[in-house]
Amino acid sequence: IDSIKSIITPTPEGDCVSLVVPSRGEYGIEEGLQFGFPIRSDGTSWRVVEGFDLDDFAKSKIAITTNELIAERQEIKAILANS
Repeated sequence: IDSIKSIITPTPEGDCVSLVVPSRGEYGIEEGLQFGFPIRSDGTSWRVVEGFDLDDFAKSKIAITTNELIAERQEIKAILANS
């Protein structure tokens, strides 16, 4: 419910919310991967907020999460292929 509210309610100026959306390659995340991004909404549409400076620690954590999500996606594909 909170995610929907975040999309249909304009985001206050200078703020953003975190939502899982399909990547379009932002922040180097593989296109199509469902990933949590900083989002801004005008109440009718949303966009990923780009331009955050990420230090090495943040980049390493994002890489770990990305690899976990890709592995989970592969596991689900295998399960679905065998069902």
